[in-house]
Order: sequence, then structure tokens, then C-alpha cells
Amino acid sequence: MNMLIIGNGFDLAHERPTTYADFLQFLYYILSAKEYLGDKAEFESHLVIKSPTVRQYILSSFDTRKNPKSEYVGNTNNAIQELYNCLDKNVWYEYFSAIWREDSINGKNWIDFEQEILEVINFFDHKITNKYEAISKLQGDSVNEKIKHFWSLFYVKIQQENVQRCTWSDFIDKTYQDLQDLVRCLEIYLDDCVGKMPIQQFSPDIQKTKIDYVLNFNYTAIPTEVYPSLINTHPIHGCARTNRPAVKNNMILGVNEYWEGDDKNTHTNFNLYKKFVQRIIKETGIDYKRILRYMQSEDNKRKTVLEGKNSDSPYINHFYIFGHSLDVTDGDIFREIIKTDDADTTIFYKDKQQQANQIANLSKVLGQAKLLEYTFSISPTVIFKQQADMEKL
Repeated sequence: MNMLIIGNGFDLAHERPTTYADFLQFLYYILSAKEYLGDKAEFESHLVIKSPTVRQYILSSFDTRKNPKSEYVGNTNNAIQELYNCLDKNVWYEYFSAIWREDSINGKNWIDFEQEILEVINFFDHKITNKYEAISKLQGDSVNEKIKHFWSLFYVKIQQENVQRCTWSDFIDKTYQDLQDLVRCLEIYLDDCVGKMPIQQFSPDIQKTKIDYVLNFNYTAIPTEVYPSLINTHPIHGCARTNRPAVKNNMILGVNEYWEGDDKNTHTNFNLYKKFVQRIIKETGIDYKRILRYMQSEDNKRKTVLEGKNSDSPYINHFYIFGHSLDVTDGDIFREIIKTDDADTTIFYKDKQQQANQIANLSKVLGQAKLLEYTFSISPTVIFKQQADMEKL
């Protein structure tokens, strides 16, 4: 049985603008169009957007504005109006927008975006002793500038809302809701905008491989018109669908567990931010386990014998990983996959730099000794392979 696991590199290989930088740039221009008082041609001259689809979406938001010269600017396009609403007084958007413009996010991948969330909530989780006590201003020279900036943004918001007494519980609720509003904006961007982009190239590595099941770490839909065999897909982090209510959003954007030992069971104030909790709440995280169980079943072994093995590998199950960094934030899943009996894993990499990063991340996930055991043996179970160049449709 063959399982394909894909990450954001799959979208990027198909020239979809799905990095966090693409997303933040999109939101910046959407809000700029909302308040721009010049003419459309002048506004368009300032756009630095490569994708014609994204560019046109932003320009259309200019055309559908209501009352651009009044205090309240609305939009006749419901999706764009929802973007306005979700970004209004949003602490996380203003924080990320600022550190993106300053180029101070420590990396270029979504895992680096998540690491910024982790840095903030980890600090406050260690600070809070009673989440129902009133909050006070941050003090101390040991607080870094990013934390101070996030705190000042939050404090300004509660002052604007004229909140007389704010507890740490209020802080947790407000910041988490703002994160969910930002995720809703991501849903609209990926589905209503990026989802309308035509796919113009394909991966021969994926197209020539018979795939029985796909574990998709992306929020975007797989172009099954290009890859008909990728129909059986589990979106482990949810999927982007603009036409559902925001409360039905099932997209996972969070962090891995950062407490050690028994502390993880007692320090639960920020558990909503953690991926394993979000997977439970949003019901995205168990379908792949059923497939792993089937892979190790006698039924699968008999099926493989009847169909005849079409592989040089001594194993009957095969995992193919394409476009994933293998970071520890998803380490629990990759440990399960790579340790599956009667299976080998092919990890595609774009270039040597990506391969080096994947090896470093996988070493953290498995441990160095296990990684060496899986990669250096007579019948290795983990194989790195440079991906073939994309081909035009």
C-alpha cells in the first residue's frame, strides 16, 4: 500500500503563493485598498504581487468598497467584508504584520510562524500563576522586545474597549479568538483567492506513482484533475472552505507541547493553542491511524501478494513524503509513520539545503541513533531522493 504525505512544499512546487509572507502581504494590500483615497490606477501601481489571480482579487476589493471616504468603510463582497471584521483590533495580525515588515520572523516557513506563536504563549504561560487574577503591566529587563511589543498591542486593545478589569483568563480568550479570526482570514485567502488559480505544472514523481492514500498537511485542495489517484485524502490540519460559517472552520494552526514531564498535565492554560488539542476539538486527527492499522493487517499482506509486488523494495508498504520540512511540531505523526512495520519511506527534497534541513529535523523527531539505523543498513527504511523537475501541463 502506498501513502503520500504532502506539506507546503507541494503547493510551492505548483507555484501557489501559500507562504506566511504571501498571506500577510495579501492582507496588507486588502487593508490598504480599503482605506486608499487615490484612484485605482494609482493604487495598482503600488502592488508588488506576482500572481495575476491574487492581484486581481485585491483590485476587485477596491471596486467593491462602500463609503471609502467615511469613518466606516464596508465592502459589498461578503468574503472581503469578513476579512475587514476579522482583522479589526486583531492583536495577532498586528503583531505578525509588524515583525514581517521588520523582517524579524526567525525563518521563512510556516513552522517559523508557529514558533513565533510559541515564543509568546510560552512566556505568558510561565508567568501566570492564577488566570483569574487581574493583569498588570509587564515589568523587568529580562522581557524581550517581541514580547513587549505583543503585550503593548494587547494593552492598547483593552484600553480601546474600555475594559475596567482584565484577567489573565480574558487575555487567553481574547488572544486565542484573535488567532482564530486570523485563521479564518487564511481560509478565505487560500480558498476564495488562491484556490481559483489554474495549475500549470505537475510533479512527475507523484504522477507516475500509484497512490492509495494521501495525508495532506496543507489547507488547500489537491488538484485531482492533475493527479486523479490522489482522491483518497485526509486533511490532517483541516481544509479551507470559505462558504461555511467561521465557527465550522477546522484548520489547525498552533504549537507543539512545550512543557516537560508532569508539568504538561498541570499547566494547561494555553492548551487551546496546542495542535494535539485542536485536532481533538476540530476532529481532524485520527483517520490516518486507521490506514496505518490496515497497512499492518493480514488483509493488506494478502492483497499485496495477490496483486503482485511492483517494487524493488523488500517492504509491502511505502510512504512518500513530498514538500514537508519534517519539523518536530508534527513529530508525533512522523514517528508513527516511519516506525510502521513492513514499510519504507522515501523523502523527496528539492535541493541539498532542504535535504540538510530535513535530516536535522528528522534527527530531532527520531533521535540521531534511530535515524542512522533507518538510513544506513542493508535494507534501509528511510531513503532520501531528489525530486524531479516540475513539468508543464
